Amino acid sequence: MTTQSIDAVRGGSTSADRTALGERAAMTHRKPHRHLHRAGTLAGALLLLASLAGCRSPDGGNRATDVREDAQSREAGAATHPAPPPSVHPGPWIDVDAAAARGLEGRTIYHQGPEPPVLTERVAARLPAPSDAANGLAIVQTVVSTDGKVVRMQVMRAPAAPGLDDALVDALRRWRFEPARLDGEPVPVFFMVTVELRPTS
Repeated sequence: MTTQSIDAVRGGSTSADRTALGERAAMTHRKPHRHLHRAGTLAGALLLLASLAGCRSPDGGNRATDVREDAQSREAGAATHPAPPPSVHPGPWIDVDAAAARGLEGRTIYHQGPEPPVLTERVAARLPAPSDAANGLAIVQTVVSTDGKVVRMQVMRAPAAPGLDDALVDALRRWRFEPARLDGEPVPVFFMVTVELRPTS
């Protein structure tokens, strides 16, 4: 009996048959790996969808929660800073130099047209009592006379403070200007100024 016939009797297969069986076994052995790979890919996709559905931030936090916490933090920070003092605006007209103000009665006081006055001397307003307004600013509408002095004032905007008007009057009395001029002649004008507020030293 030949080798081929003995193999057929013993195993019922030839060497070619054994080769085919080996290849099928190898393929069968590899199939579970492909299934595992597909399962891993599906699990990764599900995790990604769950993360997106939860709106998770890159560091693992929830974005909606983070936004709420940021807003609460800003509110807490604002609560720790006191609000600025209330403002006074606009106030009544006040005479800085009553006699000079009376001398302007019946005269034209210009808003526009003349060359504006030029400030040559200024001082800060000294508040008589400790106040949050110290180191602030007051915006004041003034009337500057033909001799370069402030004769009237109106507080347009300033932090509220005890004795503010008196402090401004006292300061503006010492301000000096080159007067406004129209056709070379000095004329009285309305002129807006900013006055520094300082505590009394």
